[in-house]
Amino acid sequence: MVVLLGHWRYLFFRDFESLHQRGIFLKAFYFLTGLGHQAVVVFFVLSGFFVGGSVNRSFRLGRWSWRKYLLDRLTRLYLVLGPALVLGCLLDLLGSRLGGSNSIYGGISEFSALIPTSVSPDLTPTVFAGNLAFLQTITVPTLGTNGALWSLANEFWYYILFPLLCLVLYKRSSALLRCVSAALMGLVVFFIGMRIAAFFPVWLIGALIAVKPISSRLIGARGLSFVLPIAFLAACLFLPKPTGLWTLAAHDLLLGAITGLFVANLASAEEQEVRPLIRKLSHALSSTSYTLYLVHLPFAVLLASLVIGTGKRWVPSPLSFVWGFLIIGLVAAYAGVVWWLFERNLNKFRSVVYPLAGQSK
Repeated sequence: MVVLLGHWRYLFFRDFESLHQRGIFLKAFYFLTGLGHQAVVVFFVLSGFFVGGSVNRSFRLGRWSWRKYLLDRLTRLYLVLGPALVLGCLLDLLGSRLGGSNSIYGGISEFSALIPTSVSPDLTPTVFAGNLAFLQTITVPTLGTNGALWSLANEFWYYILFPLLCLVLYKRSSALLRCVSAALMGLVVFFIGMRIAAFFPVWLIGALIAVKPISSRLIGARGLSFVLPIAFLAACLFLPKPTGLWTLAAHDLLLGAITGLFVANLASAEEQEVRPLIRKLSHALSSTSYTLYLVHLPFAVLLASLVIGTGKRWVPSPLSFVWGFLIIGLVAAYAGVVWWLFERNLNKFRSVVYPLAGQSK
């Protein structure tokens, strides 16, 4: 949702620097809708916690299997990624046809920080295949206007690196297996490059918490549930703007550490009764979040092309916020339809794929 809000604000509202009036409300609005990258950091930590924890349990119980692991991961990823790439292409082609070269799709400078100079070169079969193989930002660009796909490449290659790291550290691994796994790790890092590998430690924070839980005596204080999110926002607000890859990686590592402590705090807390409404809302948002993340941007760009056209983005006002939230509703509804068609059927999809691969669920 934070990533969606950030893209929505960028596509439909003017940059903060161009506003003449900058009251406290607008400062808070632009700050909170500018945390898309930081939200991905939170996601990496959560992913490391859940996926890394699952991998560790498999090793600990002596049930590790590359085939089972890759089937679990790839069925989860591809059930949404395939439709997202196809739908994104169709939306971008439709938008390019409707808007022409003098539109968002033709590289209007006002949108250049999010949309490529020209979308057409990024809508080729080669780029499509590269994104399907998680090679975006490595050998091909992200497909069309769907710049959000950058983090999926990071995520997939972290899925490969972590089991290799476990094989290196696993007590029962032979010397040969350790050497081969270490060599493969080196090859993967060389292939994906430091731009992706530099953020693997952020993902590892979540995995480390799952593997070695922090004592509840040290981390279980209820007050940390309030202090740590405030510390996270304060770091986002007061850290100087990164000037390069390693500065950004250091910032993200700090934010990842704060997030990791928060996850550890939640994991160590005694289970409490959650209000039914909160539970339902939580479940709905979490079950649809992957689809929302993968499909929202091309549809939002198409709406921006139709609504904003070649004109200037909106100045924040009560009326523009009303229209803006109607647009968010449309994007959420679109993502909901895609989720209903695909992601909600994950178990059915696996019941077909697993037998074909000779694997039981």
